[in-house]
Amino acid sequence: MRQIRRILLLIAVTIAVIVLAAPWIGDVYLSIETAKDPPRRSRLVPRELLDHSLATAPGTKLSYFGYEFEIPWNDIDVAKTKSYRDMVVLTFRSGLKLMVGATPPKFWLDGLAGYSKTTAAVVEQSYGVHSDYDFLKTMYTLTPNEMHLWAFSPRIHYRETFLLVVKSTAILPEAETGFYYVGNSTNQGFQEGDPQAWPSNYSPKSRSSVAIQLFSDRGCLNLTLFQKDFLDPAGVTQADLNRIIQSVQRVSGSVAGKAALQH
Repeated sequence: MRQIRRILLLIAVTIAVIVLAAPWIGDVYLSIETAKDPPRRSRLVPRELLDHSLATAPGTKLSYFGYEFEIPWNDIDVAKTKSYRDMVVLTFRSGLKLMVGATPPKFWLDGLAGYSKTTAAVVEQSYGVHSDYDFLKTMYTLTPNEMHLWAFSPRIHYRETFLLVVKSTAILPEAETGFYYVGNSTNQGFQEGDPQAWPSNYSPKSRSSVAIQLFSDRGCLNLTLFQKDFLDPAGVTQADLNRIIQSVQRVSGSVAGKAALQH
């Protein structure tokens, strides 16, 4: 009789352990499966930019959405330029196109708060960040190899899996040709795309588009260059992009954009 009680007790303890461990096992399994078959582009991480040269060709000074910057071209086709509420698309006579837009501070953090039906403060605490740049840097630098597969906290498993999924959708395909940290004394951010690369998925074949995000405590400036119809055989260079990036600064004024030739 005593032996039967011991067997029953052992069975009860085993069942209790299984019941208690089941959620953790499920969390671990989720992380392991994510690491084994990660979302596309989740292994990409930004690298330090090696080319810091600046283009010196005559250009144009632009001012849009409270930002001022210089571009190393002066052939804007005003008739083909299109302005929208939150962006402007500049077309150059060379066929190059530049899309300019801006987002307010904590655009990402507020969006995550709305998605999770919580507050931005809770999101900041959960991810240990205090700005959109901090959040994106945390997300972009996380890879499947760095997941804490055996962590006891379910929050860690779900947070890392969520970050990798969001990362895979946030990173553009162009980042596969080049993904860099960029910035100047007042803005820091990321560049997705090597302007001299020829992505195999482009049809018709052309040099890569390039997307640049520059963050400050007052928001983010978004710049995207499209080379599909660019007639210059040399294409956009990193020196061209560096000149734009280094010239970006905040200015006072309305959201409406304007362009003025640089003298």
